[in-house]
Amino acid sequence: MASYGNQLGFTTLWTTDNSGATAGTAEIVAIDTESGRLYSVGGNGIDVMDPETGEILFGIDTSDFGDATSVAVKNGILAVAVAGADKTDPGTVRFYDTDGNFLRAATVGANPDMVTFTPDGSRVLIANEGEPADDYSVDPVGSIAIVTVATGAVVIAGFEGFEDQQAALEEGGLRIYGQDASFLQDLEPEYIAVSPDGTRAYATMQENNAIAVVDLESNEIIDILPLGFKDHSLEGNGIDASDEDGINIVNVPVFGMYLPDAIAAYDVSGETYLVMANEGDAREWGDFIEETRIEDLELDPTAFPNAAELQTDEGIGRLNATNTLGDTDGDGDFDEIYVLGGRSFTIRDTEGNIVFDSGDQIEQIIAERFPELWVEDRSDSKGPEPEGLTLGQVGNSTMLFLALERTDAIMVWDITDPESPSFVDMLRVPGTDAPEGLAFISAEDSATGNPMLAVAFEDSANTIYVEIKAPTELADGGVTFTVTDASGQLVNGGAGSDVITGGTGDDTIFGGAGADTIEGMDGFDRLDIADNTGDGNELQGNRGADTVIGGQGDDVLRGGKGFDSIVGGDGDDVIYGGMGGDTLTGGDGADSFVIDAMNGADTITDFVAGEDVILLTADVTIADLVASAADNDDGDAVIDLGADNTITLAGIAAADVTADFFALA
Repeated sequence: MASYGNQLGFTTLWTTDNSGATAGTAEIVAIDTESGRLYSVGGNGIDVMDPETGEILFGIDTSDFGDATSVAVKNGILAVAVAGADKTDPGTVRFYDTDGNFLRAATVGANPDMVTFTPDGSRVLIANEGEPADDYSVDPVGSIAIVTVATGAVVIAGFEGFEDQQAALEEGGLRIYGQDASFLQDLEPEYIAVSPDGTRAYATMQENNAIAVVDLESNEIIDILPLGFKDHSLEGNGIDASDEDGINIVNVPVFGMYLPDAIAAYDVSGETYLVMANEGDAREWGDFIEETRIEDLELDPTAFPNAAELQTDEGIGRLNATNTLGDTDGDGDFDEIYVLGGRSFTIRDTEGNIVFDSGDQIEQIIAERFPELWVEDRSDSKGPEPEGLTLGQVGNSTMLFLALERTDAIMVWDITDPESPSFVDMLRVPGTDAPEGLAFISAEDSATGNPMLAVAFEDSANTIYVEIKAPTELADGGVTFTVTDASGQLVNGGAGSDVITGGTGDDTIFGGAGADTIEGMDGFDRLDIADNTGDGNELQGNRGADTVIGGQGDDVLRGGKGFDSIVGGDGDDVIYGGMGGDTLTGGDGADSFVIDAMNGADTITDFVAGEDVILLTADVTIADLVASAADNDDGDAVIDLGADNTITLAGIAAADVTADFFALA
C-alpha cells in the first residue's frame, strides 16, 4: 500500500480476491476481535478470512434468501442483513456464530441496507431503506428495525407522526421528492451509528438530506434533523465543476446538498459528535431521473443575469444538478441551483449543528499533493465521493478513515478535536477500485500490537488488511539511515542533509529540510520532499512502481525501473523517468525531462513550451522527433523514439511540437 502522508506508516498484510468466492464481491467488512477473523459481504453472502494470511476459510451462502447487503460481528455473533427476493418485500437479518453455524433469522423492513450492533451487543439495528421498485410501481416505507439478538424479537421504528412537520422540515433542507411518493414512502434510512453510551442511534437518510434520531430506550424515532445546504460560492467551499478543464477548483453560485452515506459517533469530553461522509446520491427509477446538466436547466434571468456565460462548458454548464429543487417562486425556472453531495465530511453535534465541515479541502489536498489521484471525469458529478468511513484510536489521537469511492483511496484525518480536524495521510493500493466498507481494530485487540484497518473494495471485488505503524523519525543534523523492515517502513527525515536508503518493501520516505539523497530500492516506494524549500536534493525510486515528489527547490528526480509517477514541484528540476511507462509532472519552474531510447511509453503532463525542455540521450535527431509527432485519440502529441518507446505531451497538439522543445543531453 502506498502511503501519501508523513504521520502514519502502512503495511498491506494481504489482499484477497473475493470475486470467485461465495460473496462474489466485497462491499462491507467486519472484524471479530475475539478470533481476529474478517467477514466480507457481497451480494451472494459472506467470505470468512484468516487474519494472518487472508485465506478464505469458508463462505456463508445467503443467495437463496436474497441479496446480502451488510455484516456486523460482536460477542461471537455474526449478523447479516439480507434483502428480500424482491427488494420491495420485507428482508431479514440472519444470525450465525462466527464459525458460520446458523442461529436464527428475524424479518425486518424492505431493503435492509445496513446492520450494526449496540455497544453491549444485545441488539442490532437495521436501516430498512425501502427503495421503490425500478418502475416506481411499489414504494415501501423506510424504517429502523431493532432486533434483540438472543430471541430475534423485532421492533420496527417508523416515521409516523412526523407527517405534519413536513413543511418545516423541508425549510431546513429535508427533501421529499419521489415520484408520487408519500412522506413515509420517501424517507429512506441508509446507515446507522449508535452513540457510545448506547442510548441513541442516528441514521442517515441520504437522498432526503437528513438524519433520524432513535431513542433506544423507547425504541422510537424521536426526531428528524434536516442537514441544510452548503454554499459553494463561499471561500473554502469551492469545487471543480467540469470534467473538461483539468483541475480547477473555484467558487460557483450553487448549493450543495450534503446527502451523507456513512455515519459514525464518538465522544469528546462527555459530548457525542457525529461524523458523516457527504457522498451524494441521485434517484433514477424508470422514467424518474433527477440529474440534469446545468446547461439544460432554465435559469431565472433575475437570479442569474449571467446565465448564458454560466451555462457554457467553460462555465458550469457540464455540472450535474437536481431538477427537483430550486424553483423557489413556482414559475417554472430555477432561481437556485442545487448539486448532489458536499464533496466533504462533516462533524455535527447531536442536534445536527455543524461543528466542522472540510469544505473543499479534500479536492484541494488531492490537487496540491496527489494530482496523480485526481479523477477528472467525476468533476461534473460528485467529485471524489467520500462514501464510507470508520473511526479508530491511533496513539493518543482519534483518526477518521474516509473512503473516497472515485479516487480509489482512503483519506486519514485527526479528529481528536472535533472543531479543528487536520489531514494526516492518504492510502491507496494498486489494483483496488471503489473502497466502500472499512473496519478498524485497535492496538489492544490486534495480534501485532499495532492498529489494523480492513477495507472492502466493491468494483475490484477484493478485501485488504493493513497494519498501521508509527513513523521512524530521524534526528536533525544529517543522518545516514537504511530501512531494514522488509514489510515496508515510513521514515521522516530531519533537518539536515540525510542519506536514506529504502528496503525491499513498500517504503514511504520524507526527506525533511536539507539537501537529501534518497533511494527507494525495491518495492512500490514513495519518496517525498514536497515540504523542502532548498536545492540539491536527489531522489531515486530504483526498482518498482514508485512515486517521487520533488520539493520547492532545484531537485534531481529519478524514477528507475517500473511504472513511476514523478512530480517535480517548484524549482528548476531535472527529471529522469527511467525504464517503464512513467508519468512525469514538472510543476512550476524551468524543468528538464531526460529521455533515452529505452524509456518506455512516458507521459509529460504539464510541458510548457519555451520554459521546459526534453533532454535527449537517445541516438535520434531532433528533426526526426518533430516529424514523428502525431496526435492520439485525446489530441495529445505522441513522439516516437522507436522500438515502441514514446513520449506523450498532454495538452499539446502534434502540430505545435517544434525543435525548441528538445535539446541534446
